[in-house]
Amino acid sequence: MERILYYAREYQFTRYTSTLAEAWRLSVQGLTQTLSEYTILNPDIPQMKPSDNDPNSPSMRFCIEIVRSHRQRGIPIELFLGLFKYYRRAYKECLMESMLETETHEWCCSYLEGYFDQMEIMISSAWHNTTADEKIQALEAYSRNITNEKNKYLALFGSLPQPVFILDESNLINHMNDAAIHLYKSQSLPGDAYYHSYHVGESLSWIQKELEQMHSENNQYMEFEKQFQNHQNQLWYECKLTRMQDVTHQFLGTMLVLNDITLRKHSEETLRNLSVEDDLTGLFNRRGFLWLAHRQLKLCRRMNKRAVLFYMDIDYLKKVNDEYGHPEGDRYLKAFAQLLKKVFRESDIIGRIGGDEFLVLAVDVNDGCESLLQSRLMEKIQENNIQSHLPLPLSASLGISFYSNQTDLTIEELIAEADVRMYEVKKNRRDSLNIVR
Repeated sequence: MERILYYAREYQFTRYTSTLAEAWRLSVQGLTQTLSEYTILNPDIPQMKPSDNDPNSPSMRFCIEIVRSHRQRGIPIELFLGLFKYYRRAYKECLMESMLETETHEWCCSYLEGYFDQMEIMISSAWHNTTADEKIQALEAYSRNITNEKNKYLALFGSLPQPVFILDESNLINHMNDAAIHLYKSQSLPGDAYYHSYHVGESLSWIQKELEQMHSENNQYMEFEKQFQNHQNQLWYECKLTRMQDVTHQFLGTMLVLNDITLRKHSEETLRNLSVEDDLTGLFNRRGFLWLAHRQLKLCRRMNKRAVLFYMDIDYLKKVNDEYGHPEGDRYLKAFAQLLKKVFRESDIIGRIGGDEFLVLAVDVNDGCESLLQSRLMEKIQENNIQSHLPLPLSASLGISFYSNQTDLTIEELIAEADVRMYEVKKNRRDSLNIVR
């Protein structure tokens, strides 16, 4: 697939093709499957015969289908056959690298040449065995489908509750949804952004530094928090930058999605004024964690978001305090707090709720993220044990509980569930991170 994509990009066929990797994979899969079926029905090297265009053969059915799908998009036969020549070249190059014996290699090359010759004849036959009226009807039907797909995209894009910006290769605004328009206008109708091209060609100066950093470091994804002053208020947003996923390199740009975290920022400011910080680690204490977690779960319930609670207990802390003194135990607590800050996001709530007990509430997470976070925490603990000079290796037991609109648990219930699972681990703790879910 990568070879064919290279030729398509190199010789500018990608201006007329799909931008999605799966479409290219399916095209290679279909052609390869047809080749496999062809070899079963035709064990000898294909020869040119006038009787080979059997409309019921797997190869001819495949050709009729790909001709239909490409012709209705307005692709001319010369353009299609031009790209098909590079499919032939890509398959031959794969064969050349297969390390077959000379005689076998020569036979396979002859067979492959004959197969592609036959396919080109079948494609040409299928392409021209269509009346002008049928071609017009196919183009009209395809045009209607494109219009419907465009309207569906506009409806979906415009309905997203989060502001979304599409930026071009120069980081200038190419398109935005209705929620993004509301950052600039207090009132707008659905479709305003599409029909009036508001702010197209302008830059997002308030995140220019982050955009430049993302592109200079060639990152595919970047997440950060930023303050924004709109026409009415000063807002805080969690900003998520993602590169456009276009394997053909036709559309080079970036997508920006904004999540409003103004309420959370105001809550954090209130917390700071309520003495809710753990003096030793700088994390939230029990009071602060519970207060903020309650508010975050309310937001999850309203926005139908998922959350994961991690309950962690440092192993052997009593042993460290008894044998090496409480100052050494404090070093363990501080080290573990720093590891949690490195593993989890700024938007996650991290707290120390007891002597050796820590909680993290991760909100708006994908399915399976807990496994990734567990692995990252394991890696950071192992790195710390190699680099630090603590008298005993740092180790922790971990229990996990989950929040969704289906479970609708309170923060106290989530903590109780995770606590039970953590103590199951505690019974059989090892010298590494132990986990029960």
